[in-house]
Amino acid sequence: MPYLVQAVFLASLLLIFFSANGKMDAVIASYIVLWTFGIVAIRTRYGADADIFYSNDQRVMVGMVNLISKFGIDFNVGTAVLYRYVVTIPAMILTKFGFDVLLVLKFIQAICVLLSYRLVRIHFASNSLEFKLRYIPLFSGPLLLFNSLLGLRDAVLSYLILNFVLDKDPRKKILAIIGTYLLRPHLAAALLFGLGVTMAYSRIRTSRTVIALALLIILAYGAGIFIYAVGLKLLQNSSTGENALSKFDQDVLIRLATNFGGLQFLTFGEYVVKLSITRLLLLRIIFFDTFVTPLLFLSLIFFRSLLSKMDLVILVSFVFFSGVVSNTDFNSSRQNIPFIVLMGVAVSEHFATRSRDTKNRITVATPPAQITKLKS
Repeated sequence: MPYLVQAVFLASLLLIFFSANGKMDAVIASYIVLWTFGIVAIRTRYGADADIFYSNDQRVMVGMVNLISKFGIDFNVGTAVLYRYVVTIPAMILTKFGFDVLLVLKFIQAICVLLSYRLVRIHFASNSLEFKLRYIPLFSGPLLLFNSLLGLRDAVLSYLILNFVLDKDPRKKILAIIGTYLLRPHLAAALLFGLGVTMAYSRIRTSRTVIALALLIILAYGAGIFIYAVGLKLLQNSSTGENALSKFDQDVLIRLATNFGGLQFLTFGEYVVKLSITRLLLLRIIFFDTFVTPLLFLSLIFFRSLLSKMDLVILVSFVFFSGVVSNTDFNSSRQNIPFIVLMGVAVSEHFATRSRDTKNRITVATPPAQITKLKS
């Protein structure tokens, strides 16, 4: 079956699955159309090399699907993590129906983008918050949408941790953190660390001043560096771990700042970064969510507009995660996508809550007769 026919067929399945009572959300329909156009355009332009477009991790993912399709599934936790069973097993099943391997990996990404959007809408409705279209770029911006055109796992991870943070059902939280662990263990560790620290921090009942929050960030970042160093030392018996433990200096803090600004590439050499600095900076204009959402989230934290437990879990988890990956060559905006999504939801919820509270104050302060006049 030709690639174009497969793509249109899978897009049609998305339209059917995500339509409610025969009605289609305009945002969902627009995304499905753009996703279909995007994946077909990539295939047309790059052909057989589509699996190395942007990231050769796609080729790795395709290889994993082919391996488990050929040799079967080994029900072992280590193997499940290594071969990313959470994504590759569903992809392998779909390939049995004749679909292209890379295409079904992209299809799974698209499903998770739409499920994430639906979950956020449900979260807003359950909290009696008005959802506005301008919130969408904050939690589902160009970076996430672009990555859903690739056969990777970032959209899947974003959906899983959204469930872990937003869902109130403990069973779903457990399943979400297990799924996260099987796809990216240190991300699951960061979320659990953030949850534990937030619970302890809330019990202390300290005033959440700028100084207290800054200290919390530094401690969480240091903890991430320490855990990475110890883990590296234990797993590889490497002196790199010892070096990492002693390098909590200005450069380390700069790496933390670049994570919030989406400028991680400035801390790497040419052996890691292939594109020019100018081109990468220009790309940040297109993928504005790499810096707009994190910086907006951080500014609201320090202005103490975002101080719920959920906000602190996101902050501490992200900083700890940054501490872990800042000593590796894998510190990138793509790695941060799940946190960018979480931060976008937190910021959107803040704006929606403020808007609701403002309307309530106006309603309370204005006599009913005057409200009728204003409406007329």
